[in-house]
Amino acid sequence: MTRFATLILSSVAFALPVYQKAATICIILFVVLTFLKKGFGRQIKYALAVKANMISIVFYLLHVFGLIYSVNYPYALADLQTKLSFLLFPLFIPAYHFTKKEFRQIMLSFVAGCILAGIICLIHALFSYAKSNDVHDLVYMKYSFLLHPTYFAFYLNLAFILLLGDLIITTVEFSKVHIAIYVASLAFIIFNILFVSARTATAVAYLTILAFVFLCLKLKKSYRKGIPVLLISLVLTGLIQYGVMKIGSERVKQIGEMMDHNKHDYNSATIRVHLWNDAWEVIREHPVFGVGTGDIKEALIEKYKKNDFSLGVERNYSPHNQLLHTMVILGAVGLMVLLLVFIFPAILAVKGKDWIYFLFLVIVFLNCMTEDVLEVQAGIIFFSFFNCLFCNRIMKEQTMLS
Repeated sequence: MTRFATLILSSVAFALPVYQKAATICIILFVVLTFLKKGFGRQIKYALAVKANMISIVFYLLHVFGLIYSVNYPYALADLQTKLSFLLFPLFIPAYHFTKKEFRQIMLSFVAGCILAGIICLIHALFSYAKSNDVHDLVYMKYSFLLHPTYFAFYLNLAFILLLGDLIITTVEFSKVHIAIYVASLAFIIFNILFVSARTATAVAYLTILAFVFLCLKLKKSYRKGIPVLLISLVLTGLIQYGVMKIGSERVKQIGEMMDHNKHDYNSATIRVHLWNDAWEVIREHPVFGVGTGDIKEALIEKYKKNDFSLGVERNYSPHNQLLHTMVILGAVGLMVLLLVFIFPAILAVKGKDWIYFLFLVIVFLNCMTEDVLEVQAGIIFFSFFNCLFCNRIMKEQTMLS
C-alpha cells in the first residue's frame, strides 16, 4: 500500500509544475486509497496530535466558520473547495511511513517535473520568438505560460534546493556522469528562474539558494574550493540577470514609478500600493473576524469605488498579499492562525535540523508578501503537500528514535 501511495504522490509532485489538473486527479486517487487503508482511523488520531498538522486543519475550519457571517455563499463554498488541501493532506499523509528512498523519490519527481516544465517553456519561448522576433517572448508571462511566473519561480526555487541537497547532503554515492547531470540540471533551473523574472520570487530564490549553498559548504567544510566556484557563479548569474532585466526593462522602471506620486499610469508595482491601502481600510472596519469567507470581493470592490480605483473595480483585484487577504476575510483571528501555520512547522524544522524544510517555509512566506499564495491551487497544493511531507518525515523519525 505504501509503495502505491509513493507512486501516486510522486505523480502529484511531478504534475504540479507541468499540468495541475493531473495533480488534482492524483490527489483524489491518493485520498481514496488512504481512506480504504486498514487502521486509517488510528492514523487520524496521530495526525491530530501533531501541532503543525492540527494548525493547518484549524486554518481550514476557520474558513468554514467564516461561512456563518458571509453573504456570498457560492464564492465561499468555491473557496473552501479550493482550500481542501489544508484539510486533506494533514489527515491523509500521516497514514504512511515513507522510507528515505521513497521520500527521495517523491522529491526528485518534483524536480523532474520542474525541469520538464522548464524545457517546455524554453521550447515554446524560442518558437514564439522565431515567429515574432520580439525578445519579450523570452521573459516573464510569455516565457512561463504553464504557470504564473511567481509560482513557477518558487517551484524552481525549491527544486534547486532539493537537487543540491540530494547531491551534497545525501549519503548516496554518485558517478561522474550523475554529478554532471545534476550540475547541468541545477544550471538549467537557475536559467529558468532568471527568465521567469518574477521580482519577489526571484529575489527570494537568490536569498534562499545562497543561504543553502553556504550551509552545504559549512557541512562539507569545503570553503576553499567552494567559495571561488560560488563567486564565479554569482558573477555569471548577475551578468545574465542584467541582460534579462534589460529585455524586460519596463518591469524595473515600475519600482521607481511606484514611488512617484505624480505618475498615474498603473503597473504591477503601483497597483499593489492601492490594493494594500484599500485592503487595510476594510480590515480597520472589520478587525476581529473580517468580512467572512465569501465576501472579500464585494468588500474590496466597494472600497475601490469609494477611493476611485477604477482598475481595481474593472479587474476585481484581490489584495496581492496573503496576510492582508486573510485579515480581510477572517480578521486578526485569521492572521494569528495563518502565522502559526508557518511558525509551528518552522520550530519543528529547526528542532529537527531539517534546513530544506525551513527554507521551504521561508520561500512560501516571503512570497506571501506580494501574492495571495494560499488562495489559489498552485500555491495551496504546493504548500500543503510539501509541508505535510516534510512534517511527517520529521515526526516519524522522532517516533523511531524515542
